[in-house]
Amino acid sequence: MAYNFTNLTLTTSYSDITALGSFFSYPLTINCWFYPTYSGSGAGLLVNLCSSTATNLHQLRINYSTNTVQYGTGTPVFATSSASYTTNTWNMATAVGTSITSRTVYLNAANSGTQTTSRTITTPDRVCIGFSRSGGNDGVPSYEGYLAEVAIWNETLTTDELSSLYTGTKASQIRPQNLKFYMPLVRNIYDATASTTGITYEFDPNPQVNHVRRYG
Repeated sequence: MAYNFTNLTLTTSYSDITALGSFFSYPLTINCWFYPTYSGSGAGLLVNLCSSTATNLHQLRINYSTNTVQYGTGTPVFATSSASYTTNTWNMATAVGTSITSRTVYLNAANSGTQTTSRTITTPDRVCIGFSRSGGNDGVPSYEGYLAEVAIWNETLTTDELSSLYTGTKASQIRPQNLKFYMPLVRNIYDATASTTGITYEFDPNPQVNHVRRYG
């Protein structure tokens, strides 16, 4: 079963992972599956790589107004997918960063969008799932729905590799030597790569949906 992040009415659904930040430099790929249950305004934060004190960060999110996936480093520097996700079903979001002037976002291993504004990121020291930290402050969780299969590589994955993930391959089967963070979010809460130094979390106890299908 996937974990429920119901945050528009319950502000304590999140996962905060203190990570070894040295491998979160360019290039990088962030991937996750999301099952949004809300449609309206604002943005839902999926996965963020951030420093506990800095304002600039890697942010993978969804835009509730346009039903698009976005990857950016702070407003208005966001790459936006060229197609819309579907509410109340599983979708896959991917952020690929190659430099301070190159960021690309994918929806379901396709429908890409790019952004090239220069933005320097302070080396992240944590992964935030379902919410974010910025400037030393805890952000209010904003994602409404379910999340699963959160993975981060210190390499840019190819579109063929993204297609493999989309058709059900586990993240641990894709460039395992470059996989630096992998949290399936099924049953126990853990980082399968053992790269993190601490995990805190709290989730909505409401019924869960079936986990997205994985092979391998």
